[in-house]
Amino acid sequence: MADGAQQETPSRNTAAKWSLYAGGGAMCCLVLPFLVPPFVVAYMCMAFLLGVAAIVTGHFGRSRGRRLGGDGRGRALVGILLGWFAVFVCVVVVAVVVGITSVLAVIIDSF
Repeated sequence: MADGAQQETPSRNTAAKWSLYAGGGAMCCLVLPFLVPPFVVAYMCMAFLLGVAAIVTGHFGRSRGRRLGGDGRGRALVGILLGWFAVFVCVVVVAVVVGITSVLAVIIDSF
């Protein structure tokens, strides 16, 4: 170790870490359907579940970070934002699929 270098202590806020991990996993699940199309439904379900997990653990991490003097609050916030983005994208995709399906049903029924 170099002279004067400080060793960084590991974060004690595990909820913030897990929030960031779940948010990152949700983002990966949103990208994977473009790479492996047959599993689109499975990836969207996983993205939604990981997004909800990121939101919940992120809020736990923010409150724990407040008690620990700010430790991990930024990580928890990023996890919350990624989680809400994943949930929003999943809801929009489901709405678009339902809309397209209903429009196609009306078109087919009119013939």
